[in-house]
Amino acid sequence: MSSIVIRGGALGDLVLSLPALRLLRAAYPGCRIEVLGTAGFVELAVHLGLADAVRRLEDPGLAHFFVTGAELDPRWCAYFASFGVVISHLFDPAGCFHQNLHRAGVGIILRGPHRPQEGGPHASEQLAAPLAELSVSVSS
Repeated sequence: MSSIVIRGGALGDLVLSLPALRLLRAAYPGCRIEVLGTAGFVELAVHLGLADAVRRLEDPGLAHFFVTGAELDPRWCAYFASFGVVISHLFDPAGCFHQNLHRAGVGIILRGPHRPQEGGPHASEQLAAPLAELSVSVSS
């Protein structure tokens, strides 16, 4: 099962996502895992062996994915459709980005928080929570 994790934000946001990537890698050791995130930070996931490749959210071809009904870049559509599962932590209150992922041919989209809730479980546990839908244990 190939997976892509989409995580915007700065270095701290990515660091809090590393335990979820570690769980995903452990649960599916032979599968391709990629991360789409912020330039300068996202490469850390590959360096740590938690992702096979990365791409950057700042790519101009992604701009239309944030617009309802826009014409989508066919290269990005093919890229997203190549994954069995998309795990997204993007801030998308209107659901536009996620609707466009479906239009691009993505079948399974698991949505996690873009910002963990204060006073709840540790932020890294909240970011790993969508993995439970893949039967990946996220308990400490």
